[in-house]
Amino acid sequence: MPPHPSVFSPRGPPHPQLQYPADHHHVVHRPPHRILDVTKLPESLQVAWLQKVDKDVDRRAEEWKRACADSDKIRAERRKVQFELWLANWEVDKWENMNAHLNAQLAEHEVGILQLRAAGP
Repeated sequence: MPPHPSVFSPRGPPHPQLQYPADHHHVVHRPPHRILDVTKLPESLQVAWLQKVDKDVDRRAEEWKRACADSDKIRAERRKVQFELWLANWEVDKWENMNAHLNAQLAEHEVGILQLRAAGP
């Protein structure tokens, strides 16, 4: 019998082979989330807090720009590679068709040569 869902830790369910006795109760105590009300801080702390938040926003914006630029580069490289692959496949098809056409012509010429030899001088 699997343990009751209330015994799962915040990291997820326990190991599948781990079984708890029926009378086992595991309670996870978490501290309550505290929401900071910046307006209740002294003005000097408000300024410091908001400057920190601004720096964090700027840093994340720069990270986002870098990630977008990297993503654009990767997509451009992918398009380039896909085009080169398509072009290579087209070249292979072209040479295979040319080879098939030349083999057909060769077969026709061989038949003609055999007919000429059979007809004799």
